Amino acid sequence: AGEDSVRSGPRSGAGSAVLAEKAAAAGPDEEEDDEASPLFVKLNGIVEDVFKVGLAAAVFCFLAMVALGIVYPSFRGCGEEGCWDFLEVEWLHLIEYMLTAITVLAVAVPEGLPLAVNLALAFSSQQMMAQNNLVKHLDACETMGSATTICSDKTGTLTANRMSVRAVRVGGVTYSAAGDSKRSLGRQLVELLPEKLAHLLAHLICVDTMDESFLEVNEATGATGFKGNPTECALLSLVAEMGYDYAALRHDTPGRSLATAARGKPFMFSSKRKMMSWAVPLPRGGYRVYCKGASEIVIARCDAMLSASGEAAPLSDAKRQQLMETVVRPFAGEAYRTIALAYRDLPGVKSA
Repeated sequence: AGEDSVRSGPRSGAGSAVLAEKAAAAGPDEEEDDEASPLFVKLNGIVEDVFKVGLAAAVFCFLAMVALGIVYPSFRGCGEEGCWDFLEVEWLHLIEYMLTAITVLAVAVPEGLPLAVNLALAFSSQQMMAQNNLVKHLDACETMGSATTICSDKTGTLTANRMSVRAVRVGGVTYSAAGDSKRSLGRQLVELLPEKLAHLLAHLICVDTMDESFLEVNEATGATGFKGNPTECALLSLVAEMGYDYAALRHDTPGRSLATAARGKPFMFSSKRKMMSWAVPLPRGGYRVYCKGASEIVIARCDAMLSASGEAAPLSDAKRQQLMETVVRPFAGEAYRTIALAYRDLPGVKSA
């Protein structure tokens, strides 16, 4: 790689390549060990502290026994002739004192503590697996068991893993689920929008969503379940409220159905583009590219906006700024995830 290439953290693709190159150059003996979990870091600290205390206790016991068993008897009853006789000292007691000190040190070292912790985490993983929560690494048990507070963003779906469309801005008019208690948001769109514009909205959502995102109806209870991306499932649920069958629309669209998938081209969502696109062929020739993504990204790429009648009107920079200030930011202020939908017709490519 060149000197001006940018490499990021160790968990990114480029960062992993750099780490692999360093590990290969350093050799197997110099490779960096995996980072220990917080629990085992604290555990190692406790073991070190206990070892230090045990070592201090062993040294203190050894010195005390030497003083009381050797030094003190030798100096007791000292006279003018002196009181220290090297030959009369029972030096064999010194070995006993050393063995006693070593025993104190050995008992103080908690060698079974890491094993007990591993057994506890292993038991925890079994309990989690019984609750359909598969754990591949014991560290995951530690992390989840130590959690006291869960912080999620404003679009988190931790409760039921479901999302719903709460408001739609189309044709210059905002439709809200809270604005009409008698009609769902989907019914409002069908009844108040021109049929052409409502069909275009439903068709755009159905085409520009992944196959892995779909709605599943429980035959026993009749409840509709989400499978796949919660955001896309919420959009598909809106299509269902509008009275359209998303599976039928996908099947009837050349380049989107399984039989004609080779004629279309998907561009999946990425953090760099912040949008997803799907190009499908048009009956009269050419292609139509459907797109959905972050509002600020999609709006910046658009040069026209559909009016209430379904006609395209030019979209100036001032109008873009107005949309951001009067629509996107108020929606974001209500803790909504703002998504923009757009399309563009492209001419066909002539073969050589």
